[in-house]
Amino acid sequence: MQPINRSVNNNLNVSPDPADVFNLNSRIDKNRPFLEDLKASQPFQNLLVLMRQAAVPEERLLEFLMGKTSLEECLGEKNWMTALLLKTNDKLEPRWFGSHFLSDSLANTLSAIFKQGYFESAEKSHSKMLILLSSVKRDDCSGKLDLAGADLTNFSFCGADLSGADLSGANLSSANLSRANLAGANLSASSFFRANLCRADLSRANLHKAHLHKAYLSEVNLTEANLSWASLYGANLTEANLAWTNLTEANLTAANLSGADLFGAFLPGADLSQAFFPKAKLSGAKLSGAKLIKANLSGANLSAANLSYINLYRVNLTGVDLSKANLCGANFCEANLTNANLTEADISGAKLLDANLCGANLSSANLSKASLSRANLSLANFSSADLTEVNLYDAGLHGTNFSGANLSEAYLSGTRMSAVNFSGVNLSMARMIETRMYAVNLSDANLTRAKMSYTNFSQAILLGANLTGANLSGAFLEDAILTGINLSGADLSMAYLSGTDLSGANLSAANLSNTHAWTANLTGANLSGADLTSLKIYTHQLQDVKLVGTQSDNDDISAMIKKQQEIEEAPKKYQLLSQIVGAFTFEGAEFPVELTNQIGRDLI
Repeated sequence: MQPINRSVNNNLNVSPDPADVFNLNSRIDKNRPFLEDLKASQPFQNLLVLMRQAAVPEERLLEFLMGKTSLEECLGEKNWMTALLLKTNDKLEPRWFGSHFLSDSLANTLSAIFKQGYFESAEKSHSKMLILLSSVKRDDCSGKLDLAGADLTNFSFCGADLSGADLSGANLSSANLSRANLAGANLSASSFFRANLCRADLSRANLHKAHLHKAYLSEVNLTEANLSWASLYGANLTEANLAWTNLTEANLTAANLSGADLFGAFLPGADLSQAFFPKAKLSGAKLSGAKLIKANLSGANLSAANLSYINLYRVNLTGVDLSKANLCGANFCEANLTNANLTEADISGAKLLDANLCGANLSSANLSKASLSRANLSLANFSSADLTEVNLYDAGLHGTNFSGANLSEAYLSGTRMSAVNFSGVNLSMARMIETRMYAVNLSDANLTRAKMSYTNFSQAILLGANLTGANLSGAFLEDAILTGINLSGADLSMAYLSGTDLSGANLSAANLSNTHAWTANLTGANLSGADLTSLKIYTHQLQDVKLVGTQSDNDDISAMIKKQQEIEEAPKKYQLLSQIVGAFTFEGAEFPVELTNQIGRDLI
């Protein structure tokens, strides 16, 4: 610290270093000649005025400044600063002092007292001094309080105006800052361990790398504040306003953010593991790369939020609003998304293995190439959703709605289904091998070239479905409704069609070898060109069925095929014969010669 300059004698308006007033013990002997200069300085004179108001003898302070006593001895049993505040608290009003009484130099001088840690007892009166300093207008244009690095443990700043103050690196552990105004303050690297900041205004404050472990921040205003790399482990942020707040790489592990407003908040890389978010507002928040392992987001609003590639393993998202959210590549493994709103969300490439989506709304969502293996999708709504190449292996689909969805090339092998709605769904080239599709509605569905061997379609509805080129070998279709279905070129070898309604179905060129079709209804069906080798069926079921060009090793069926072929090969014969019969039925009709010659030629 530099010695006091003698120029103070000639210009008393030039104040010495504020800290010099209280740090003379180490250099009092060297600077004794300049003591009178110090006494004449403005900060010292202002202190004397305050002391006189509190009836504190100035000799006490002079003894300290002369090095005759320590500060502790100077204060004695009765702290003179405490006495000053207790006695003059009602009088020290900004309107009484005006704009020049508490100069900025005095404010900084008193700030230096706190920085040096002289008030370790931290009585409430000391905090009143800071409140006073921050509320009185100073003659310095900056008007900012400098408490950088100060030890303010347990201090009470309840309702204080500390806006724009420099508290960087300060220790405010267990301090009371409830309802304090810290808007725009510099609080970087400060410690607020277990501090009370309830309803405090920290808007636009700099809290970069601040330590807020288990701090009480209920209803605090942190809009547009900088909390990057800050530690908020276990902090209470219920109903806090964090709109547009920068929380990059912040540690919010086990923090309570229930009902908090994080609209548009910036949280990339933030650690939100085990955090509590019930009914929090995260609409438009940027959470890409954030960690939310085992976090509770039940009832939260994350509409239009960016959570691409985020880790949401085992996260509680019950009833959460993720409509139009970006969840591309996110990890939802074992997450609870019961009754969640995911309409129009981008979930492409996401992992939802073993996730619970019971009752969730995913209408018009993009789930292309997503993995939902073993997920619970009961009563979920996937209407008009994009599920191309989605993996639904062994998923639970009970009462699920896929109407109008696109499931082309989807993987549903081993999936358990009952009462699922696939009406109008595109399942072309989908893999559904050994899938259980009990009482599933597949009416008007597109199942062209779908692989469904050994799949159970018991009591399924396939009205108007297109199964052209589909593989249904070994499939179980007992009591299924396939009226008017298109199965041309389909492989139904070894399939079980007992009791199945195939009336009016198109089975042309289909493979029905070794198929069980006992009691099946094939009225008006088209089996032309089909392979009926070893087909198990009663021949009377093939009456009025088109069999031209089919192959069969059954003599009765072969006879029926031959008869139909003869009928098709000689249509003119039957036509001419009917004309002859018609000609003879008219009395007095002349039998045409040309007709006779034509009949002869056709019959030869």
